[in-house]
Amino acid sequence: MKAEFNPQRVIDNVFPFVANGVINNSEFFQRAILKQHSLGRPIQIAGFIGQGGKDHLGKSDIGLLKKYSQVQHELRKNYPFGVEVALIGADIHGLSNSMPDHGYLDLIQNEAKLKDFNWILLSRLYQDKRLNLPTWTEASKQLYYKKGKYEEWLKIPVQIRNDLIKQAGKHHRSDKDIGKEDSNDILNAFYYFLMRKIEEQIFIPDWQDFLFVINGSRELAEHTFPQSIAQMYWYDTRHHGGHRSRELNKDMIIPPPWFRND
Repeated sequence: MKAEFNPQRVIDNVFPFVANGVINNSEFFQRAILKQHSLGRPIQIAGFIGQGGKDHLGKSDIGLLKKYSQVQHELRKNYPFGVEVALIGADIHGLSNSMPDHGYLDLIQNEAKLKDFNWILLSRLYQDKRLNLPTWTEASKQLYYKKGKYEEWLKIPVQIRNDLIKQAGKHHRSDKDIGKEDSNDILNAFYYFLMRKIEEQIFIPDWQDFLFVINGSRELAEHTFPQSIAQMYWYDTRHHGGHRSRELNKDMIIPPPWFRND
């Protein structure tokens, strides 16, 4: 007698690759896997690749792609219809902060195709949905006049919001000057937040059946990516104090590969 398919056995193979076994919701994983299984289709994994101004692939970049391959291999062990990986080149994020494009995403795309991964640019997804980015003037008005998405912005815990502001200031390459340096950093972070809210119009209707890899922390993803979609996190900033702890493990806050010069 053939054993009944058990999606949890598939999910269990993911845990060695995520930070402290962190996924957002086991039911979302089971939902996505069971749907693909009922249709006889491959499990779909997806993840973002950013644009950090690099002109080469370093050890961390090759390691990132290798990790996707390892997860793909492990999931296949207990799933009969294969596993596909789709990488999203987040070019539009790099353009928004004036990060120069020195061919990094093209290099990643070439390596991804050698591994038979699917590849699409985020700008293409915007185009398909006919979405437009806000202007910097529109973003600054929302922020400083407390309109639009400002209330949602304030819902991000202060400690996480401050970390996002710090990262935005570190990686932004625009010569735009709106006043004090800390004000620039806040606007840059708020603009990134607005982009991610716009992208909900892409991912909520069309990517619900994907298992997303978040190359970052759960705390930030909880406020910048739809939580109705299955997600696994490859590093985590949660201290042993638990989900509501304000003390974060700073040793775990590391930049993604596209910002590392190795």
